This record gives sequence, C-alpha cells and structure tokens, in this order.
Amino acid sequence: RPLLSLVDLYMAEEDYDAAEQLLKQGIEDGGETSVTGTSPMLTRVYGRQVILQSKLADLCLESRKYGDALTYYHKALSLNPDCLEAQQGMERLEKSMKGSDPNSSEMTEEDVEHEYHDDDDHRHRHG
Repeated sequence: RPLLSLVDLYMAEEDYDAAEQLLKQGIEDGGETSVTGTSPMLTRVYGRQVILQSKLADLCLESRKYGDALTYYHKALSLNPDCLEAQQGMERLEKSMKGSDPNSSEMTEEDVEHEYHDDDDHRHRHG
C-alpha cells in the first residue's frame, strides 16, 4: 500500500516518470508470477501484480502512452480477467484513442451510430 500511495502522490504532482519507475520496480520486485497453486502467499503476490500492472496502465493512459497502456491492461487482464480496474481502464483507453473524454459516461455520436446500426442489422436478420 505505501507504494501505491507514493505513486498516487507522484501522479498528483504530474511526475509521471518517477511514478512509472516506482511501479516498474514494484512489478520487478514481485517477480513474474504464474499461478500453479493457490497458496495464500502466491495469491497475494499474484494479486499485487494485477494491481501494479493496472496502475501502470492507468499512468501510461494519463501520460498518453496508449500503446504501453494497452500492453499493461492486457497483462493485468491476463493475470485476472475479472479485474474491474483493468476492464474500466480499457474502456477509458478506447475512448481516449477515439478522441473522446475518457472519463465521460456519455455515448459519442459514433457510439450512438454504431448502436443504431447494430439494432438495424439485428432487425434485418431477425425481422
């Protein structure tokens, strides 16, 4: 937890390089984990990796390193497909890459048009 608090402090100060270094060090210190058992220690290390990968992806998204953000979100989701933070981060990343506000919950014109065409296609196939 102290690591994440320090990362949040760096991010608030927009010192993204320091935050990125700290997260990468935390990931490296945790080692590469592959889950072959369910020991409590392994579960803690594994969970920590998911959190750090997702946080690093958030940082990359914030500093507009979209390719890196995608890589780290994928890594977090490969470790835990149910990671809500990584899933939400992927949605924000997609919005950012489309040029919309990543924190907006409103649908863009493109989203509305896409949904409209999906409904139209659905009616033609099943109507």
